[in-house]
Amino acid sequence: MIARNVEFSNIRALEADPSSGGYRLARFPETLRTKLSPRARLHGAGACGGEIRFVTDAPFFNVKLMARNSSTWPGTPVPQLCVMCGNLEHRRINLAPDTMHTLSFDAVHFNSVRPEVLRPLAGYGFAPEVWRFVLPACEIFFGGIETWSCPIRPPFDHEKPAMRCLCYGSSITQCSGPDGWPAQLGQLLGIEMWNLGLSGSCLLEPEIADFLAGSEERFDGIIFEPGMNLLEKITPGEFSRRVEYLLKTITQQHPDVPILMLDLFPHGGEANYRCDNNLQPENTGAFRQVLHCIVEQFRKRGLRISLAESAHLSPPALCWSTDLLHPRAMGNSMIAFSLAETLRRQWNLKPWYREEI
Repeated sequence: MIARNVEFSNIRALEADPSSGGYRLARFPETLRTKLSPRARLHGAGACGGEIRFVTDAPFFNVKLMARNSSTWPGTPVPQLCVMCGNLEHRRINLAPDTMHTLSFDAVHFNSVRPEVLRPLAGYGFAPEVWRFVLPACEIFFGGIETWSCPIRPPFDHEKPAMRCLCYGSSITQCSGPDGWPAQLGQLLGIEMWNLGLSGSCLLEPEIADFLAGSEERFDGIIFEPGMNLLEKITPGEFSRRVEYLLKTITQQHPDVPILMLDLFPHGGEANYRCDNNLQPENTGAFRQVLHCIVEQFRKRGLRISLAESAHLSPPALCWSTDLLHPRAMGNSMIAFSLAETLRRQWNLKPWYREEI
């Protein structure tokens, strides 16, 4: 989305907000959010993984932003904004909620650095002159950019990654922004990642499938992480129907786009990790079998779809948080490295490094 000479990546609605005097940057438009679960409406209005991008000759400029915590869970950290210059991290800023912050910046110059050091391959990652404000997992309100009459523009296509990939899944996918596995995967492969994760509310509604299939945005790959939020809500049969509808709807509109399905992540609720003698059967194994069968069915139809096995996603224990479900920082990094190797092979991507510079 382009507005006010600025690109809002992974943002599909700018919604005027009188209380802040700015515009909410929402990943999902309100027309879709109202058809989803209450928690999906909450997180769909957030900006997790979205970016504000621009190029300017201004020697200094101000950006006005406000954060509003959209999590209902206790102990939610202060939202943190990650500011990038191309592929390089410039600064991290804590955004105290409910205050419109005026953030001041001076120009950054890389004149003495060889260009191939900053961007080793054409189409890999971002050109260093692109300012990128990587947004945290909360509501973000945009108040404007002041360059004092100096030119400002959205980045050109050649200044951005050549490949775009969207991912949809649970909180494990939504993560917290620049340190989650989708963002790290994008950095490793030099591709653009659109994070459509919905924390606690990845329910595979048909409206989501219809929205993704009907999108006019161009994307070159898809990663789906289904199942985790549905384990205790629906039967394996219903899970199968929802996954089939999702894949059928997407592949009918985008038959040439490769899809990677992620198996259910290892978690401490699985029967083989528990010592409870009276543990009730849970659906993890059945859901995994559903994914295996459906992926094989679609592969036999000649579609470019594959499955990343759970054993290769995240080693247990060492990479969990204390809830025995969500990967911690090291877990997200290991997931990103594992998936990067998988996608290089399956999607025929170039290595992200150069042997000589």
